[in-house]
Amino acid sequence: MNPSSVVSVVLVLGAGLALAGCGPSSRAAAAVPGGPGAAAAALVGPHVHRALRVEVDYVEGRRPGDDALERLRQRLLERTDHPGGVEVVLDDVLAPTGRERHTLDDVRALARLHRDPEAGDAGVIHVLVLDGEADPALGHHLLGAAFGPTSVVVFPDAVLRAVGGSTTRAADLLRWTLIHEAGHLLGLVNLGAPQAVPHEDLAKRGHCDQPGCVMRWSGDERVTDFCPRCKDDLRALGGR
Repeated sequence: MNPSSVVSVVLVLGAGLALAGCGPSSRAAAAVPGGPGAAAAALVGPHVHRALRVEVDYVEGRRPGDDALERLRQRLLERTDHPGGVEVVLDDVLAPTGRERHTLDDVRALARLHRDPEAGDAGVIHVLVLDGEADPALGHHLLGAAFGPTSVVVFPDAVLRAVGGSTTRAADLLRWTLIHEAGHLLGLVNLGAPQAVPHEDLAKRGHCDQPGCVMRWSGDERVTDFCPRCKDDLRALGGR
């Protein structure tokens, strides 16, 4: 795997009962062309896009819950500056893929097939929700990942397994995963959004070292907000 292609984290769940993750660790913490964070300034600030649109394409039976999608919309609305606001659109319903494992190439191919062409003056974050799980080559305990400058993939089956089948905790963890990966697309941490004050976890590059931050490598899946230092980084990039 090219480490610049995917940004991820392993989350030690709040109850300490499972080890879960949203992808392989980032070996570098600077935005690279075509990688997460490369479009951060355009997604965060008002100078390129008047509005922000989150397009969600999901496999039948894997639709994210309304709470997760609304919390993602709220966080983007709070921290980005787009006069036209932020909307979340449930778009394509995909047939089951029949795959137990998805490689990064598989994910990219599905994204190319289903992502709508950009139109108008809205920037787009594309969220692909798949059945099955990630190929182990992408990392163990993978829940989801930011790949490319504006794309996220999540694996709700892996989320549910990570919490031992608890639907309540799975809902929390899926919400956490969506917000965390969107944060990487916005350039956090040190992936296109320069740090106002250093707070990148140098042991887990690309992630936050502040307690109670959704951008941490490990923490509580119920956390859904960015820490003050991450917020400062977004404001410096043109956000709120």
